Amino acid sequence: MAKNKIYKGMTKTAIAAVLASSLVAPSIAQAADHDLYDSAGNKYTVEQIIFDNTLFSDFIFNLHTYKYEVNGLVYGADAINNLLNAGATQETLAQKVTEAGLKGEAIPTQTLKVQSIVAINSVGVEVTFETLAEDKLGASITVVDNTGKTIEVTPIDLSKGQTTATFSFVSPLTEEPTIGVWTVGGVKYDFDAKKQLDAILNAAASNSQVALFNALIAAGIQNVKEANIPAYVTAINATTVEVSFDEAISDVKALDFTIEGLTITNAAIKQTDAKTIVLTTSAQEGGKVYTVKESDTVIGTFTGISSVIPTAIVLDTKSTQGVVGKEVTVKATVTVPDGQSKAGIPVTFNIDASNNNLNKDLVAEALTDNNGVATYTYSQYAAYEDVIVAYPTGNASLRETGKVYWGVKPILTVASSTTGDAANGTVKTYTATYVNELTGNPISGATIYVNFQENMDTPVTNDTNAVATDVTSGISVTPYQTATTEKFLTLKTNAKGEATFTVSGSNTTATPVVWVDGKGSATTADKRFEATELQTVAEAAKFVGAQYTFKFNKTETFDVPVNGNTVVDNTTAPNKYFEYEVEVLKADGTAYAGGTAVVDIYENIDDSLSTSSNAKIYGEDKVVKLASGAYKLSLDKDGKAKFKVYSNTANTIGTPVVWVDINDATNQTGKLEKEESNAKAGSAVFRDEVLSGAKLTDSTISSSKGAGAYALNNQIGGELYQPVYNIRLKDQAGNNLVSTNNNVIANATYVLTNTGSSEMTVRLDSSRFTIEKVTNGTAVNTNPVQTIAAGQSITVYGKALYADVTTGTLTDYTQGHSVDLKVATTTPGQLKVSGSVVTKVYGTTTTSTQGTPIYDSSGNIIGYVGGSTGAASNYFAAGDVTTQWVDAPEITYTQGYTGKVVGYITKKGANAQSGHVIIQLDGSTNQYRTIDYAANVQQLLVGESLSNLSVATEKQFETAISVGDTIAYNTPAVNSVGTLNTQQKLGLVNTDKSSDEKQFEGDNTQNNVTTSYQTLISNALANAAAGSTVNLNLTGAGAQHLNITTTKNVHVVLTGIDNTTTLTVDATNADLTVETGVTVNTLNVKDIKRGTLTNKGTITTLNISDANGYSIVNNLSATIGTLNITAWSANDSITNNGTITTLNDSTNQAVITGNQPGSGTGVTGTLALSAPTVSSATLPVNFITVTDADLNVDATKAETVDVTVGSVTVTLTETGVNTGVFQNTKTVDINSLQNGTITVTYADQKNASGVAENITQTFTKTELTGNQVIGIYTGGLISKVEVTLKDGQNVTGVTVDGVPLATTDYKVTNNVLRLVNIAKTAKITFTVDGEATPYEVVIQ
Repeated sequence: MAKNKIYKGMTKTAIAAVLASSLVAPSIAQAADHDLYDSAGNKYTVEQIIFDNTLFSDFIFNLHTYKYEVNGLVYGADAINNLLNAGATQETLAQKVTEAGLKGEAIPTQTLKVQSIVAINSVGVEVTFETLAEDKLGASITVVDNTGKTIEVTPIDLSKGQTTATFSFVSPLTEEPTIGVWTVGGVKYDFDAKKQLDAILNAAASNSQVALFNALIAAGIQNVKEANIPAYVTAINATTVEVSFDEAISDVKALDFTIEGLTITNAAIKQTDAKTIVLTTSAQEGGKVYTVKESDTVIGTFTGISSVIPTAIVLDTKSTQGVVGKEVTVKATVTVPDGQSKAGIPVTFNIDASNNNLNKDLVAEALTDNNGVATYTYSQYAAYEDVIVAYPTGNASLRETGKVYWGVKPILTVASSTTGDAANGTVKTYTATYVNELTGNPISGATIYVNFQENMDTPVTNDTNAVATDVTSGISVTPYQTATTEKFLTLKTNAKGEATFTVSGSNTTATPVVWVDGKGSATTADKRFEATELQTVAEAAKFVGAQYTFKFNKTETFDVPVNGNTVVDNTTAPNKYFEYEVEVLKADGTAYAGGTAVVDIYENIDDSLSTSSNAKIYGEDKVVKLASGAYKLSLDKDGKAKFKVYSNTANTIGTPVVWVDINDATNQTGKLEKEESNAKAGSAVFRDEVLSGAKLTDSTISSSKGAGAYALNNQIGGELYQPVYNIRLKDQAGNNLVSTNNNVIANATYVLTNTGSSEMTVRLDSSRFTIEKVTNGTAVNTNPVQTIAAGQSITVYGKALYADVTTGTLTDYTQGHSVDLKVATTTPGQLKVSGSVVTKVYGTTTTSTQGTPIYDSSGNIIGYVGGSTGAASNYFAAGDVTTQWVDAPEITYTQGYTGKVVGYITKKGANAQSGHVIIQLDGSTNQYRTIDYAANVQQLLVGESLSNLSVATEKQFETAISVGDTIAYNTPAVNSVGTLNTQQKLGLVNTDKSSDEKQFEGDNTQNNVTTSYQTLISNALANAAAGSTVNLNLTGAGAQHLNITTTKNVHVVLTGIDNTTTLTVDATNADLTVETGVTVNTLNVKDIKRGTLTNKGTITTLNISDANGYSIVNNLSATIGTLNITAWSANDSITNNGTITTLNDSTNQAVITGNQPGSGTGVTGTLALSAPTVSSATLPVNFITVTDADLNVDATKAETVDVTVGSVTVTLTETGVNTGVFQNTKTVDINSLQNGTITVTYADQKNASGVAENITQTFTKTELTGNQVIGIYTGGLISKVEVTLKDGQNVTGVTVDGVPLATTDYKVTNNVLRLVNIAKTAKITFTVDGEATPYEVVIQ
């Protein structure tokens, strides 16, 4: 803002210079023309503003409200600021004010800040205000009456310390003010409200709640409830009400009582109390609030009492814990005969205190609410027990007994280490704490018991099979209690009064109940749970399977044509269907890559007998029918799968439901159960086929299983590999139209647009339609060869041919459902091709007047469109595709090439017994080559990098290839893989692991390639040199058992495998690594070198039977579902830095270091620094400490971890071989880091939640030398520097930039030296008593 220019600082702002001159020239500072006034007229000196933080802040942020005094008049600070910024000085300021024509104002009157108004009368007003810090001369206030008229007052002089004053009106009023709202010094005074307040206070003083109620209502107070009026009115029973008065009643007939909703049949003075009237009423409604009036004045309310007698009563909790001095609420619920109200029934609570010397026996009555619940709240003040008996007041023989256990703190508690649901197979940990009720001290060595609420209910059916385990003894049970038998978990408390236990289970819920047996006078020590024993109920442990979410390509209800053929799974697909796609995501939002899901038709498996469907799912390669009738879906790397739904019956609805099977001992495979995550897709409604549209595709790409760019027409494959643009009629589900409704294409239009940068020459060939004209700019012809300029288009129009031109009859009407336009070119470029068609209905009439004639290629009429069947023309836009052609001559096969895939064709044609791939050569922008490939010609390789390639089948190669991958042909990197032979080597680097499950899977029979996966493994191991790495990619092997058997000293790396493949390792001198992202269903380790089996991916089941010794490392983000161990020796080791869900150890000897099975999480590390400030260029030894048990991977050696200190990386070393504590063992050079706040960061790879977390701490670097000290700089209008002094230091002199300051130019308060109007670059020194060397201030 322009107004704030004055804030810039001493060297740039003239006003700061003026204020500074006041500091260095006290005579000027004392002059009147240096006074400042705020908006209230308060006067301040420059020194007051500078050295008072509150004033200084207000001055900075509210400059425009201040006045500056010059020569006896005041001017706005903004105006003075403009003059000073224009060059005015202290000496010329008055002259500049005159020249600028500024109009001064009189010095402001010192208006009081009124706090409250004591009184207003006809002669004046009395007010209060804050204690005056100084005298105020001629003080005044503004008074406005209830009509808005200002009443002038006489100014008065006020003294320092004064807090009240009376101001006289200049002209006294003619009468006393009594109504309306007056305003005095901005504070309002409401005469009407005062009268109402006086009435309320008088009513309150009278002790009449009725009078108070009426006064509050008269004052307009809202939310005043009649029901809150205390017992002036009391219901005695269902037909009797008593009304109490403050004085005795002599004549009841003079009183007129009414109760809305009741009839009063009699009113009489109570014989024992003349102040009480007894009213006899009609039967009250229990729980209803009634209002009693006397002569239309409310005198009280009461709640109606029911005459219903309950049949049963139950205490909601028979054992309650209370803290002395705090309230406990007990509740009792009554049962009444059917049809009768539960409300307003009186219930008596009889409380028997076990220690009557300290606690009180109590008897109280409460009415039930609409739910039949009576509530009573009370307190006791000594730590003993109460016995509570609750009974309906009208039937004391019907009763329920409970206990309240009072303590100085909760006596028995239980806490869970986690909240929310737990995964199947994991554990939930609880800690129970038992303390002395009198002292609150822990009780050590006490016996407490655990059972499950679900297994003690009535009837007892052992609703949960969860297991409770004592972590100290290791004893596990599934607790229960019946009428005659019981099983429980026994715990002993430790010195802290604590006992810890765990609960585990699958697909179940268990609620632990912890109790002290025999605690209390009304219980028995029989090791059976009794409802009145001291107890506490823990948070329920709910165990669920992995949670998934599902996304579908169709979520709404839609139409699908009825299928018309006989379908056989895996053999004959339906010709009418809808293909759903489902995406399955794990709980963390990532894809359920490589997993399996199940799909079925919901109408056929739901609980309703009235719903069923004739819709079916088609079984094929990735959609396998299960014994249950449902189908298993194999998910791809993105967690996606496709499946087809069809029906041969019209007017049926099919809704696919997809779920993830849990498949444990309690669940059935292929059956949807309540614990399993599931979701329904959109419902398909099957109806008769309807023509709905048309679709343009490149049929060369789709039929030849390819993608991307084409080579030129005169290059590899020639005409075989040029695009064919097919337009096909579609039904309402997007499938090809096949019905007999005689809809056919009458004519077709293609538009070819050159979207490249140079002209293209193309040749056009049509199929099932005749090109009648080609429009190219202004030229119109039928020439099949056309040249299209860059940015220009041509339009191809033709009539459809779908009849047999030889016989002139329609032999196959479905030929009329599609047309083709083939485009070939010998010039590189890019075309966008769009299409549209007009359809009509084929008619059998031969009368030309009844239809449009259809011609064959010779111009002969062979039929008619339209005619008596009479369908109107339909136009359909068919969409568009874009095609690129590149100049890609075939390679010289004796050379080496690398490049990125821009296009490929996998289909083998009559003249080409292999597929081909087009690459853009590395290092070029426009050089391309085409490579022919076949498994019997080249050795094909696939991997994630050139250094990680494995021999692949043609199916594996073609499934993996995608545009953007890297191809290497006959380069040193690929030639070093596998067996060195005369074959050419073709490597595919598929870094994103992308694969198209619908791509052509290799024409192995055509090329006589029959190599099995087991043979590939055996050959790779046989040809491997000792000490080498063998990469195995077994993707595509399917459900078979493969073996890695060798005696060679090699390192086997598994880079891919199907999740249905079982793998067995019998390799006495080899080790094995399962790579990141690889999921192995079952891995059997019979023998492995005493090295390491390293898992970086996921192993669903790992079976270890190696009796010759082994070492297993499960990496940080890796997972082993079930680890089965049948062999263990003292030298074996298992290190788990990731997740092992379940351990089955038949040896009972296996020791697992790191995360224990079932935990799945890490330990959140801590980071600590030894000091908050460092005043040197180095950090001392042991300055940084990281504590994280996850880092203690090897218990036999001290390990290391890196942290960052600002931009400096520091290596910490473990303080011992098995501590998990890491410190810097050397000093750390931080000379490169600037003084100030520095952040230290430890990257915890897995915290207690199982996720990565950056843990940080900060310290302040204040590197100082000699007698340097820190000065803290604060910018603003008058920039300040503050220096914290040592205790006892007395400053004797200060210099700024070598110039000594006067003692009035700085200030020392509370051991802080403060200097104002100081630039951040200033050189400041100061001296203190008793020290010869001055201190140098380092400003920060």
